Parts: sequence; C-alpha cells; structure tokens
Amino acid sequence: SQAGPDELAACLEEILSQNASIRVVNLSFASGNAVYEEPCGFLGRDPRNPLARAIRDLSARGVIFVAASGNDGFKGGLRFPACLPEVISVGATYDFTGDVAFQSEQVACSDHAVPDEVTCYSDVAPYLDVVAPGTVISTPSAPDFGGTSAAAPLVSGVIALMLEVRPSLTAAEVVKVLRSTGVPAFDPRANASFPRVDAYRALQAVLSSSPPAPLPGPGRSPGLEAFDTNGNGFIDDPEFFAAVDAWIAGSVDDETFFALIDAWVGQRPVRSASSRKASLGILGADRAFIYDAQGRLIAQIAHPTPSRLARLVDRRANGVYLYVALREVEGRRVRTVGRLAVLR
Repeated sequence: SQAGPDELAACLEEILSQNASIRVVNLSFASGNAVYEEPCGFLGRDPRNPLARAIRDLSARGVIFVAASGNDGFKGGLRFPACLPEVISVGATYDFTGDVAFQSEQVACSDHAVPDEVTCYSDVAPYLDVVAPGTVISTPSAPDFGGTSAAAPLVSGVIALMLEVRPSLTAAEVVKVLRSTGVPAFDPRANASFPRVDAYRALQAVLSSSPPAPLPGPGRSPGLEAFDTNGNGFIDDPEFFAAVDAWIAGSVDDETFFALIDAWVGQRPVRSASSRKASLGILGADRAFIYDAQGRLIAQIAHPTPSRLARLVDRRANGVYLYVALREVEGRRVRTVGRLAVLR
C-alpha cells in the first residue's frame, strides 16, 4: 500500500527500458531528511540512489519531471527530488484571503493568507523554479488536499497542455516559458519573489511561437486542408490559432475562416477548397438562430452571410455558441444544428 523511492525507481527504469511515450512525471513527495541549499545533481551519480539515476536517465530521453519542494517551511533549501537540476521544483502559494493554519509531520504554522503569496509551510530556495496554488486544492477523493504536493500536479497539468501545443518543447524551454509568463508571488519569510505559474499566459506564449499558417498564392485564399500542417486530417489548436493570425493579416477570406472555425470546433475532417462553402452549415440558410451555453436565444439572422456573421461576432463575447439553421431543400424544410466559435 506504500511505494517508496526504490519502488518508484524500478517503475521509472521499466519506463526507460520500454521506451514508453511518457512526457511528464509528477513527483508529489519528498524523500529523506536532508535539505539542499543548492541543486543536488551529485545524487544522480550516487549508486545508493537509484531514483536520482532513473530521473537523470529519463530526463536525458526528454521526459519532464515536476516535484514538490517540500512542506518544512525552509527559507533556503529544497528536499529531494525537487533539488535535482533535472526536475522542475514547485512551491506553494495561497489563492484566497483569510486566516489559515497548516500542520504536517514536518511543520505547523498559521498565516493570514493573501493571493499570490508563498505559503508559510512551503520550502523555498534561490533555485526554486516556480510556485502554484497549494492551499487548499479540493478533489472528490481528498477534499482537504494541500501543500506543495497539491501545487506540483497543477504545474504538471499546465506542462502537459504546453506539450500538446508544441510536443518538441524541452524541459529547459518549458521552465523558461513558465518563469517568464508567471505572476510574481512574494515570500515574506525569504524576502523574495517566485513566478506563480499562469496557465493562460504560458499557453499563449507557446501558441505565439507555433509555426505560422501557410499563406495562399496571389489573389486566392487557401482551402482548409492547407491549414492541416501536421497532416492528420483535422484542424488542431496550433493550426487554428495560426490561421487566426493569417485571417487578421488579411491573407484568408471570411468565408474560409468561418468554415475553418466550424471544422476546428466540431473536429470534422477538413475538406477540399471546392467544398469549403458547405462545411459551415449556417451559411446560405434562410434563417439561423443562435443560442448561448445556457440555451437562451441571443440572435436571429436572416440569410446568414460571412459579413453578417462577422457583425454578429463583433457584438458577442468570445466563446462557443449553438446555431440552428433552417433552409428549404427540394420543397422540404431542413434544419441543421452546429456550433459557432466567436473570437474577437
């Protein structure tokens, strides 16, 4: 029922031997009693520490490790494995205002919590990479889950999202983005600030560095398949946001862009340029009804066209809306239901 460092090392060695496609490993624990004022890379060369060696070897293969800094309240040192140079170390912050008390086997402290302030129990050091909310992260199975062990998986999740956008990211690049886009979180004990991870800003930074969408030839707009740069037959998030840039630059016409939105939202296979007009069910309808996420009717459009949709987009908040389009086909009333993404 309890797995120790040796068991985890054996698991990681199995991942290494099988060359499993694992990109991020979260380590929400601290092992041993030692506290390290500086990175403890020498542990990876210690034959008595198979876990440190396994982390070093998998890191060399591109696996990214995230570890909790520890809950001892240390102002100038981290626990193992957060101290390893290959590991992204994570301390904890508050994300609310109010009085709080924390108690663990290592430390007991009370504090007046302030958002984006490092917690009284979080271990920090000058080489701590980032911080994230850790008091309290409720889950269905652990409603009182807290500590740096709760902060670390939040960072691991953000990294997974970043890798989904750009699988080629290295651990060093991930840390650079997380730190440069983070919000300063002050630690009054150490009189220092650490970057609190900001998921939205981190993803925007990664998206902005994604490969640009292909530009069309002179006098024409590309078909949807031109934006499928990875060739999987669908418009993925990085491809869509690259297309947004191309649309803003004026190299993609409105009709193609609205069709591309529909393909991205519905995750339908992209079609050839000759059939892109039919890929957006709302275009060419006799009348369309637009509903918000709560099912409330918010707009009606007679004979929707790209320009009329553009005017609607200009008035609506960003988000995904439901449309019902009505048209007459061979004497029958046909209803088409779909989703419309609004980006301004």
